[in-house]
Amino acid sequence: MRRHRVTEEIVIFLSFTALTFALTYPGILRISTHFMCDTGDGFLGVWNLWWFKTALLEFHTNPFYTTQFYYPEGVSLLLHNFNPFYALISIPLQYLFKMEVVFNLIVLFSFIMAGFGMYLLARYLTDNQSAAIIAGIIYTFCPYHFGHGLGQLHMISLEWIPFYILYLFKTFRQGGWRNAVLTGFFLILIALSSWYYLFYSFFFTLLFLTYQLVVNKSRVLNRTYVQNFLLSLLTFFTLMSPLLIPIIHIYLTQQFYGVHDPIYWSADLLSFFIPGDISTYGEYFRKVWSRFSGNTAENSNYIGYIVLSLAIYALIKVKDAKFWAVSGLIFFVLTLGPYLRIMGVNTQIPLPYLLLHRYVPLFSFTGIAERIHIMLIFCLAILTALTIKTLSSKINRSPVSTMLTAIIGILIIIEYLAVPYTTTKVEVPEFYWRMAEEPDDYAIIDIPHHFAIVSLYFQTIHRKKMVSGYVSRTPKKSLEFLRSIPVISDLFFLEQEEHRYPEPVKLARSIFDRNNIRYIILRPIERKELLEREHEMPPIFRKMLHRFIKIEDFLEKELKLPVVYDDGGTYLSGDPSRNEYYVNGGIKVYDCRE
Repeated sequence: MRRHRVTEEIVIFLSFTALTFALTYPGILRISTHFMCDTGDGFLGVWNLWWFKTALLEFHTNPFYTTQFYYPEGVSLLLHNFNPFYALISIPLQYLFKMEVVFNLIVLFSFIMAGFGMYLLARYLTDNQSAAIIAGIIYTFCPYHFGHGLGQLHMISLEWIPFYILYLFKTFRQGGWRNAVLTGFFLILIALSSWYYLFYSFFFTLLFLTYQLVVNKSRVLNRTYVQNFLLSLLTFFTLMSPLLIPIIHIYLTQQFYGVHDPIYWSADLLSFFIPGDISTYGEYFRKVWSRFSGNTAENSNYIGYIVLSLAIYALIKVKDAKFWAVSGLIFFVLTLGPYLRIMGVNTQIPLPYLLLHRYVPLFSFTGIAERIHIMLIFCLAILTALTIKTLSSKINRSPVSTMLTAIIGILIIIEYLAVPYTTTKVEVPEFYWRMAEEPDDYAIIDIPHHFAIVSLYFQTIHRKKMVSGYVSRTPKKSLEFLRSIPVISDLFFLEQEEHRYPEPVKLARSIFDRNNIRYIILRPIERKELLEREHEMPPIFRKMLHRFIKIEDFLEKELKLPVVYDDGGTYLSGDPSRNEYYVNGGIKVYDCRE
């Protein structure tokens, strides 16, 4: 029996692997040439992988603090979206493969393991293989996963949630110290993947215990279960305390930039029922989802009518569905955020998240209500599995039951389809390779812009310190250096119109020399072409255009810095309609030395 189950699980694992390759097409075909992300946060994930390895094995320093950003003061990474688990497993891979392959293998891993983990949980809860397969498909190939697959490694790492909940249930039903320890272990993996998902897992645990206290109080208050539950918590907090204690300390003692507005980052009610931008069919619904706040990733909330119908059936017909239905409803309401939004309009109707945001610090610190949506999908996947089990039991003929399950699975996949998967190819400008060959230890200023995050990937090439940077939660004190130093402050905060220096060239040279800044890198723009169609741009892009014109004039006309490299390339190109992008150079380099 045990051998049969192992064989079954291997086949299921390979099946989810094959489905992942197919549904993330053309990622597997571009695994060594493109990054499976867009031009945004994915490159922060690339930097995270590189820095963790570099800090531990080359610099022999604490990876949760760096001077590679915000040089020379440096910045804490304790509240940064790091994903230490992915960083750790990437270390051997970085010695074997180029960074594109490493990053893409991790993305594929998240899809495969999330589906397999949900399969194991649903198999345990339903004792039905077909039901478990459908649950795995829903959980890992939902629009939420594809949406955040645009580049947020910490948000696509949803694979450990079903493993944690599997052993949470096993500890409750079967007891045993091994199950208790494994519950704590998988909670650790969640914590090392995403603080969001750790918080959601705690919240789910609270719902689980509350429900069990109502329906099975004596079982929850049983001495053996209490001991096992405490053992799970002890395992988690003992092993995580070296990281949790400094995180709590910095959270309580410092102020941060980067906390999101929960109103803006809330799910629109219609986003649950309309395929979003990430969907293969999204273009047909552009007039609806283009009104939503947030962005593509945070609006990928489509439930699908097949899943919704099967979940409703479970609620009506299946006895064991009550807990999952209640939990799903709670997560659904929380995903909507502080106020109900319908087609982009804030109705001003207050929702429970408003109170949680005001009085629960962790809610207020995260600020993105939409991300709770994954827990709704989690509950819907289990409800659907319960329906599949019920329907299968009513059909005595196995071939018919298998065919029905296959049809349901195919229809769900078609409804969730999000191909082609977004990929980005980066051509590294020659100058970055030149810097990598220079043995001197110096800093550069890589001017931030709309596609600034890719400059983090370039740092993994040239390995020089950067005066700027990008951190998920930036301590306010880390920006004091940029704001307090003349010239440098002008470059980052556009204060040159307010500050006129009597001898700007002399002042700039002394500042650059004192702070060991050798180069300033700017992304060139086609002034004439962009200015002619300025009226077509959103306000933020118009502001950005004029910002770069000012910076270029400031560097060349006021500071009189010589240009030492200009590849003249465009910065971003490709075919967005096919979800394929190219970052192909386009830098202008100024020499800051005498």
